[in-house]
Amino acid sequence: MDADILTAEQVADLLHCDVATVENRTRAGELPGVKFGRGWVYARSELIQTIAVCGRKNMKDRPVAPGPKSLMAVVPPRRQTRAASLESSLGPLPKD
Repeated sequence: MDADILTAEQVADLLHCDVATVENRTRAGELPGVKFGRGWVYARSELIQTIAVCGRKNMKDRPVAPGPKSLMAVVPPRRQTRAASLESSLGPLPKD
């Protein structure tokens, strides 16, 4: 079989998931596949493009956790004295 055309089994190996997951996502329209006979076939280039678009979309949708306002927030109590002197010499952390 041509390397540019993949079966559902090959896609499952590539994505490290079950064949049933690949087929279910294809039926749902989340993966670009074509029903061919009794199975599904996938164009490698379309599959990679779809995964890249989904990855970029997921990165945009992720909330960014706020950072600490001070070094003191992330330093264990026994080391706060050193952190306090470091923070005083560097100045406060920039605000978000």
